Amino acid sequence: MREMIKHTPGKLFLAILALSVLVIVLVLPFVVGGTTVFFGWMSFPLFSGILLMLIWIVAFVVYLGKFWPYR
Repeated sequence: MREMIKHTPGKLFLAILALSVLVIVLVLPFVVGGTTVFFGWMSFPLFSGILLMLIWIVAFVVYLGKFWPYR
């Protein structure tokens, strides 16, 4: 964790992860509503969980693929 905080891409990576959690937990329920159904079958909690995992997967792949300091 110390190594990630020491360089700018690591700080950006952690900020993206923290911001995505905050947006999905604190903002998205008020914007979309808790009883909204997506695609006719996907509930809001399932949709927000899938969205969070997609954001985190992209962030991990980009950070570990391009900016990992110990290659």
